[in-house]
Amino acid sequence: MKYKLPLKINNGHGEVITFTRLDNEPNGEKLFFEVIIQPNSGPVEHIHLKQDEYFEVVKGQLTYKLGNDPAVTLTGGQSVLLPKAVPHKIRNIGDGELVFKGWVQPANNFLFFMSTLFESMKNQKKPQPSPFDGAFLVMRYASEYKLTEIPFFVRKVIIPLTYLAGKLSGKYKKYENAPEPI
Repeated sequence: MKYKLPLKINNGHGEVITFTRLDNEPNGEKLFFEVIIQPNSGPVEHIHLKQDEYFEVVKGQLTYKLGNDPAVTLTGGQSVLLPKAVPHKIRNIGDGELVFKGWVQPANNFLFFMSTLFESMKNQKKPQPSPFDGAFLVMRYASEYKLTEIPFFVRKVIIPLTYLAGKLSGKYKKYENAPEPI
């Protein structure tokens, strides 16, 4: 799936990502972005199973938590490398807007995953995707991403059943050109 960069996505709940460029490098494509997160916002804890992520704070306070380590807060000019396969969560705990730039490498399906997630969240008018869109993303890209805050029963029973119902009812026809999982 090809995207024209720069590409701005907005989840309608305090997070905006602008994907700025995609560089081919020996370790795989590196996708660069700028993120704006409003106070008391940020993604749920998750894992990139195949990608490293790098953030550098431009403005505000970025608080991140890696695995079971204590939370760390970064301010302007400070940066962090979030290694693949480590659970992490970021938040804007400050009073003002958080702006940071960064990259993910290899890019894999990150742009599709995030664009689809943000579009569904915005359409839902809730800080989570629709059950069918969420089930599609979680099931199809399970080899790339894990959302660790989803309760075990929901992750192992409800989401697979929702995915199956979505498949049987034709709800995923809109994703027939979705990239293959890595």
